[in-house]
Amino acid sequence: MACRSTDPLAVHLDVPAHATFDGEAATWTFARALIADELVAPAGVGRVRVIPNGPVRTLVEAFRSRTLPRS
Repeated sequence: MACRSTDPLAVHLDVPAHATFDGEAATWTFARALIADELVAPAGVGRVRVIPNGPVRTLVEAFRSRTLPRS
């Protein structure tokens, strides 16, 4: 996960091929506000959800559109 000076309001998550649905590496980009919200409680709606997991870890869940959990 990284923030880039060329896109200061976004967070970029590089996902290796073995962890994607189609077997190809991907970069997911989402709002930094999602990470800020996650510091307090689970955040996100739709395909990406971010969940605090202790003081030094964050879980990022990504879903295919047809496998979205109900909110």
